[in-house]
Amino acid sequence: MGQTQTNLRQRTAREVGLTIFRTGTFDGSAGTTTAQGAAALKVLSDNEAIGAWIYATNGADAGSEFQVTDSVQITGVLTFRPPASAAMDGDTFELLPFAPRIFHDAVNSAIVDLAARDILERKLITRAIVTGSPAYNADFAYWTSANVPAGYTVNSGTPTISRAQFPGHSDQCALLNAAVIEVDTNHARYFNDFYDETVTLYCWVWSNTASESRIGIKLDGATTWSSYHSGDSAPELLSVEVAVGTALNSFIPTFSNSGDVGYFSDWWVEGNISVEEYPWVYELAPKGPDEIKILTQSEGDTTNPRTRTARRKDMSDVDFQYSTDQSSSTTVNAFLTGLPDTVGQRLIIEARAPLSQTSADTDVVEVTERQARLIAKLAAFEILSDYRNRANPNMARKITDKLKQLEDQIEKLEDKITTNEYATDLPWVW
Repeated sequence: MGQTQTNLRQRTAREVGLTIFRTGTFDGSAGTTTAQGAAALKVLSDNEAIGAWIYATNGADAGSEFQVTDSVQITGVLTFRPPASAAMDGDTFELLPFAPRIFHDAVNSAIVDLAARDILERKLITRAIVTGSPAYNADFAYWTSANVPAGYTVNSGTPTISRAQFPGHSDQCALLNAAVIEVDTNHARYFNDFYDETVTLYCWVWSNTASESRIGIKLDGATTWSSYHSGDSAPELLSVEVAVGTALNSFIPTFSNSGDVGYFSDWWVEGNISVEEYPWVYELAPKGPDEIKILTQSEGDTTNPRTRTARRKDMSDVDFQYSTDQSSSTTVNAFLTGLPDTVGQRLIIEARAPLSQTSADTDVVEVTERQARLIAKLAAFEILSDYRNRANPNMARKITDKLKQLEDQIEKLEDKITTNEYATDLPWVW
């Protein structure tokens, strides 16, 4: 379940209530500055569409916007600017009263506003943290771009987010296509406390070809590798052990697959120290965790993971801290303290987070039908509030009436949607 950017944009256009909103397909002879949509546009009177915006939803100019400079009722022909890159015959379109980017910005603004007021958030569940292992994004669930998992450096190849079932854990993973990735230096620094002891790196790996997938620890520039996955098309827990000296400069977990198919997920390290700080994915859940459960079975235990039991952690012991990285005004360092001292216990952590914001038509926001209505109404309210300041007195009065109607509807929907009604449960990213 969920709603795409296209769905939320069209919902918002309908909530705005202006008759200019239309969807259709361009037909007839068209150039790069004119297009005809007879079925959808003949209902508009001459010149009614002037100033409106065409949003191309497929074809060579998909995602582009054009402003209408002339419209003819009898033919349904629109003249627009700037010129399209190619004639739009057969292409689908939306005719909107305001620029498409205004609708997109208003939808994202509504999402942020609802989260800030604790009205509409999504519930995140992560199993990426194991006690004694200060690993960031260890289940590869958060990606800063299509081919870069957050907190990692891509040394070669093309990693992508994927799904593969590992025993008892997340099904999110990194698919490494002839790729090597490693923890970036900003997050590898959490491992610098592991000096003068023996440390083991574990990772669940799935591969269908022998001698292609393995993990390693780069210790002060020299990498010690695990044995390869057997290639039996099943998950295996790979491990590699290193003896860390007293003069540790860098400890960097590394993941490598030389073939086409190698899935990696749910990695952790084990040593003898008591870890104090665990890095937290602030960008996804800026308020920190709400609830922590502890799986009582050690990760090194080979018994059936379904036999594990979980107990709640007293959250009064847990402290969530964050600060802006002094080297970058856009980077936030966030971490948890007060987690259990016992090494090797996987945690199930629940947190609340803002809904995903959209930047492309196919992007999905994790909402139900009723929650989508609330976002669309709030976005329409923002658009009309701004437009009222520029409208003539007669139109301004009509907009005021519409805003009052929307305000009443928004209030009723917000009363029904409380913090106990989370948005649709979906993974960390889409």
